[in-house]
Amino acid sequence: MTNTLNKAKSLSPAAQMKEAFVIWKFLLVITACIQENRIDFSTLPDEYIFKSRTGCFKLDTSSLSSDNYKIISRNSLIAGTSLCVIAFDKAMDIAFGIKGPEFPVDQTDLTTARAIVCQIRNAFAHDPLHPSWRVLRKIYQKRFQIKEIGLDVDLCDLHGKDFQIEHVGGGIGLFLLLEYCMKQVETKIKPG
Repeated sequence: MTNTLNKAKSLSPAAQMKEAFVIWKFLLVITACIQENRIDFSTLPDEYIFKSRTGCFKLDTSSLSSDNYKIISRNSLIAGTSLCVIAFDKAMDIAFGIKGPEFPVDQTDLTTARAIVCQIRNAFAHDPLHPSWRVLRKIYQKRFQIKEIGLDVDLCDLHGKDFQIEHVGGGIGLFLLLEYCMKQVETKIKPG
């Protein structure tokens, strides 16, 4: 892990993916703990003071309830998913080349994974906190399978619908997809 996201640009595509994946997994754990009431919010201070070179500000948290934290954690996980899929799509474009109009969306497990990640990225990129599917091109309006990880994603009728994690095999499906993509970039297997 790097100290700040500002350093991420100087990282290799594989390192950028690892950074984004670690953030996403951290948010998964925190969200699960909050949803399961495993964090005692009464131990948190009523205010935080943040200081920087240019000043400071005070954040009052006294009015937040555990229900507020549950909503905030779910929204943070959505935002973290957005960051992760956008980082993965970009890293794969750097590692394997940009997907052009003739991109072979389902020739191999890798090109299929790239196509799925690209469409998830599109869902988040246009509205990160309320993602919806933007499956505009006919070549993406189909059922995709990644045999190596047993993932089946049907994008046939999703255009315009709200993104639901179940569309990509739930949290486990997304985890397996991201892990698969990261391994492909780490080993630099060329598509097609």
